[in-house]
Amino acid sequence: MSKYKNSVDNTLYDALAHTWWDPGSLLGSLANMNKYRFGYFERQAGPCAGRLFLDLGCGGGLITEEIAKRSGTAVGLDMSLPSLSIAERHKAGLNAFYLRADARRLPFKNSSFDFIVCADVLEHIDGLDILSAEISRVLKKDGLFLFNTINRNFLTALLFIILPQRVFKKMPINLHTYDNFIKPRELAGIMRNAGFELRDIRGLNPSLFSFIKGGLRLIFKNIPGIIKYSESRRLMPFHYMGCFINYKIVESQESGVEGRKP
Repeated sequence: MSKYKNSVDNTLYDALAHTWWDPGSLLGSLANMNKYRFGYFERQAGPCAGRLFLDLGCGGGLITEEIAKRSGTAVGLDMSLPSLSIAERHKAGLNAFYLRADARRLPFKNSSFDFIVCADVLEHIDGLDILSAEISRVLKKDGLFLFNTINRNFLTALLFIILPQRVFKKMPINLHTYDNFIKPRELAGIMRNAGFELRDIRGLNPSLFSFIKGGLRLIFKNIPGIIKYSESRRLMPFHYMGCFINYKIVESQESGVEGRKP
C-alpha cells in the first residue's frame, strides 16, 4: 500500500486489466495512440537498443513492449497488480520486467535509467512535485523524461469529464478530475524546479471526423472507435506530449533495483 493518496479513482485499471490488449475495449483503445506517442518518444530518444528505460504507470505494458521490441531494456512500474499480471503474461520473451511500486517513491538507486517514459499517467497522480523529484533522482544526468498528458481547459473538462463520466456514464466518476489536468506551462515550471529543462513540446490532436465518429461509437455501441491524431507545435487543446532533459546532478550510486537511497 502506498503512503500517498490520489484524488483520481484508478481502480478501473484493476477491474478492466484483462482488456489491455483487446483493441475493442476502452483500455485497448490506448494502443491506437501508440504509433503517435511512441513514434514521438522514439524520435526524441533515438535508438532504443542497449539503453535502459523506465515506463511509469505501464498498465498492461503497451509502451514497455514497444521499447523491448526495439532491443531496449524496459522496466514497467505500476500500482495495479492485475495490470502487471497481464503485462507479464503478454510479453512473450521480450526484455521487459515489471514490478509494483508507487512512482512517487521509486525503488531504484540514483541515476539508474537512460530514459523515463510517462504516457497518459501524470493526470492520474497527485503530487507532481514529489514525482518530478523522484524522476530526476533515478534518471541519469542528461537523461530524457518523455511524456504525454491532458491539458486543462473547458474543452478537456467537457470531453474527458462531463460527457463521458456524468452525462453518458461511460467512464467511472473521478477517472479524470479537472484539478489533475495540467497546463503545459505549469508542468514546465514543476519540472524546472526538479532540475529539468524543456527540450520539446507539442500537441497531439485528434482529427475532428474520427473523434466524433469514435465518440458516437462509444456512446451507442459501447465500443471505442479508432481515432487519428496529428502533431502540432502550437495547438495543444487536448493531449500534449514533450521531452525534458535532466540537468540535476545527484550523488552517484551503482544502478539497480536494490532499494531507494534514504
